Amino acid sequence: IMYILMVNIHGLVRSENVEFGRDADTGGQTRYVIDLASELSKESSVERVELVTRLIRDKRVSTAYSQNEEAINSKAGIVRLPCGGGKYLHKEKLWPHLEEFTDNLIKYLRSGRRHPDVVHGHYADGGYVAMRIAETFGIPLIFTAHSLGRNKLSFLESSGWSEDKADSVFSIRTRIDAEEEVLSRSDLVIASTNYEKEQLYGAYRRKNDPSYSVIPPGIDLEVFFPYYHYEVPGNVISEETKQAHMRVLNELRRFHFEPDK
Repeated sequence: IMYILMVNIHGLVRSENVEFGRDADTGGQTRYVIDLASELSKESSVERVELVTRLIRDKRVSTAYSQNEEAINSKAGIVRLPCGGGKYLHKEKLWPHLEEFTDNLIKYLRSGRRHPDVVHGHYADGGYVAMRIAETFGIPLIFTAHSLGRNKLSFLESSGWSEDKADSVFSIRTRIDAEEEVLSRSDLVIASTNYEKEQLYGAYRRKNDPSYSVIPPGIDLEVFFPYYHYEVPGNVISEETKQAHMRVLNELRRFHFEPDK
């Protein structure tokens, strides 16, 4: 059975009370990787899922991010490793520190009882580190970009930015170079849509090197559900029954009128 390693370096990663919208680095990707780790761990073929991220010791953020390890469930957990000091840094400032993170991750993995069977890197920075881990341990590399540097550069240029300005603010050249290298060495790339696969990854020189799988993100039906669920009693009624019920109610409302006062 498999030991899956996931790498998601930037942002503020914790299993509960995700700080959505705190900044550009803490949003849907954070929720995605946590939920992915949790769901993968439910598979009988999976022994362990570890999501590795950056250890942060900074008074400006919660002490939760300074904990070396955090359980997601009995088979999945978050592991935090240091790099670039303790202060919270935006992702564009992390590039000079990725080799340090990689070295610390290799040390961590070599101290364990077994090496991962596969590594899955998220975003360009996580993909770069995951690539180094795949090379070191001879394991398959999976990559999910979440967003891509060439597309961002194109948008910025259409908004009047020069490439030099984009690079000074977002380290865009370093990011694109890393994405090209990761694509050249990936065994599998996970895309959310065919458009992402064909148009966004399609802008890269190494677009044809990896295999692709299009897997649309799921939805948590405990959080997102049709409004009329509040109007239908019971928790075990099927979706079809609920919809039928609401159609009947809507038809009946056609015959309801308020008498003249």
